[in-house]
Amino acid sequence: MSAEQSSSSPLEGRSPFELRVNQSRSVPESAVKQALESGDLGFLHSFTTGSTVDGPGVRLVAWTAGCQWRCLYCHNPDTWNMMNGMPVTLEQATSELSKYRHGLKVMSGGLTLSGGEPLMQDRFAVRLFTAAKAMGIHTAVETNGFLGERLTDEELGKIDLVLLGIKTWNPK
Repeated sequence: MSAEQSSSSPLEGRSPFELRVNQSRSVPESAVKQALESGDLGFLHSFTTGSTVDGPGVRLVAWTAGCQWRCLYCHNPDTWNMMNGMPVTLEQATSELSKYRHGLKVMSGGLTLSGGEPLMQDRFAVRLFTAAKAMGIHTAVETNGFLGERLTDEELGKIDLVLLGIKTWNPK
């Protein structure tokens, strides 16, 4: 799948409240499975520029699709289903990230993967973080932590900051 074929919607959201659904309805299940194994293709809701709440400095946030939890007060319920995300090649995501490289550095920011749950697409996340680090861009992941064991210590080294969203608490 080429970058031109992978998305009919723009990667940058019109607003942080834009509802995006069924963006991957035409992607065969076999292609989804292959993408999850290889990380060559990710399923993203959108990119948001200018965030100052998703890590240090000014951030580019890639909102991933897919989450195994259904938190009552989730601010992105349209990211729960992976098929709501648009298929984006690793090359397309890396190209988009490179457009903001200089500005992210100047504003002491970086790339944050959020979602949904980014580690549902752990291979894509690792490959995108690797590309970001190669560009000298700070990396952060917003995760519920449940799928953290999917990453090796070496892969965790590609992530500068983990923003752990604690979803439940047991007083004991």
